[in-house]
Amino acid sequence: MDAVSSNKLRQINRPLETIDLPNIIEGITQFRQEYQGRMAIQTMILSARKPETQADYIDLLKILQPDEIQFNIPSRPRVLVSQLESRGNEISESCGYTCQSLKLISTEELITIAEQIQKFTKIPVRYPILGDR
Repeated sequence: MDAVSSNKLRQINRPLETIDLPNIIEGITQFRQEYQGRMAIQTMILSARKPETQADYIDLLKILQPDEIQFNIPSRPRVLVSQLESRGNEISESCGYTCQSLKLISTEELITIAEQIQKFTKIPVRYPILGDR
């Protein structure tokens, strides 16, 4: 769940036109009603969030009721032109693809976001330790 608006979902994930956020939310909600096991929501965190975006994300989590939230951060440059071969983890400088290096969120910002979500939802949030990024 990388976005709380259809526009942001398109910017971040670049899905097919037929994939939209309301359908994703509806599908997860239906799945959650039927599935009795543990469910985690994974979210790619690219930057600090505006307060209204954070509030919308928290409201969405209250609806979806996951057992855990897992934050991810980008681990490789973003390929600017869709290439099937670029979907792996082995992108190098000499690959020939046009790439954009992403500025990563700071550890402090990531911890702040996680703590706020956990405070308002009571759902555990896991996140990577970023080191010296």
